[in-house]
Amino acid sequence: MGEVAASPKACEHDNESIHQDSHPIDTPSATAAGSVSSSAWNIPDELWINRSGVVTILKHRLYVGTRWKTKMIYSHVGTQHAEFFTAHDGELLFSFPLPITLLHRPAGGQINIGHVEGMWQRPH
Repeated sequence: MGEVAASPKACEHDNESIHQDSHPIDTPSATAAGSVSSSAWNIPDELWINRSGVVTILKHRLYVGTRWKTKMIYSHVGTQHAEFFTAHDGELLFSFPLPITLLHRPAGGQINIGHVEGMWQRPH
């Protein structure tokens, strides 16, 4: 009575490093809550942002911010554009044109979402 159960999926990404990619580059194209994809780009319909604020999409580890850590997001992928919505309020979190084109690729395992060409991100 009054107890809340935490999802084991939300915690399974807690040990991921912000600088080290825990998934080899030849793994599926996104860190997914579910492996189901309804897009031609093979981006899953549900993805998790890890505790470091990073989500992996099309082999790119994109930093979206720790404000969104351990949150599930939903994708809506068209032929030339991808949109990602927060599961908790359904608001558009970020979007970008496909394929992903980077303006700058810094050294290390993650890329700030701002380095994706044509990216839009929800204001804080």
